[in-house]
Amino acid sequence: MNRWLKLLLRPERGPVLKFWVWLHGWFDPLVGRAYLRWTRSRPTVMGIRIDVIGGDEVEVRARIAQVFAYVARSPRHLLRVRRTLNLIGVGAPSIRHGRYVPELRACNLAVHELQVDSIPALAATLIRVVTEARVRHAVFDRRSATPDEWRRLPLLCARAATDFLDRTQHSAHALAPPGESPAA
Repeated sequence: MNRWLKLLLRPERGPVLKFWVWLHGWFDPLVGRAYLRWTRSRPTVMGIRIDVIGGDEVEVRARIAQVFAYVARSPRHLLRVRRTLNLIGVGAPSIRHGRYVPELRACNLAVHELQVDSIPALAATLIRVVTEARVRHAVFDRRSATPDEWRRLPLLCARAATDFLDRTQHSAHALAPPGESPAA
C-alpha cells in the first residue's frame, strides 16, 4: 500500500479520522436517544432503569438493589446518583466495568464483577462513575480540557469513591449498638 493511501485509510490520522469524528459527533446522540426511548419500559431500581444485557435478570436486580441500599447510607450520594444517571447497563460486552457512557448518561457494570465484588466496592464504583459524570458535565462539556485535567480526572474520581466509603463506614460504626460490629 502506498504512503498516501495509508494516510487516507488509517483511522488514527488523516481525513478519514476527521470524517469519523464528525460522524460520531452527529450519530452517537441519535443512537443514545433512541436507546433511551427503548429502555423506558425497563423496570427500575430506586428510580433508575436497569438494562440487563447479560446475566440472570432477577439476580442482577437484587444485587443492584443491595448496592443502592448501601449508597442510601449517604443521602447526598444517593441523590447525586439519581440525578446523574439515567440508566445502569449490566453486561455490555464492549464496555468495561464501571464505565460512564456520556451519550446515555449511563453506567455499565460487568456481570462477573457484579457477582464477585462486595457491595461496598460496587457502591464505590457507582460513586466514581457519578463523580466522573458530574466533572465531565461541569468542566469538560463546557470547554476543552487540558491534558493535565484529563490525567487528574481518574484520581479525583477515585478520591470521591474513597471518601464515600470512609463516610459510610464511619456512619455504620456510629450506628452500630455497643459491643456489635456493623454488617457491611
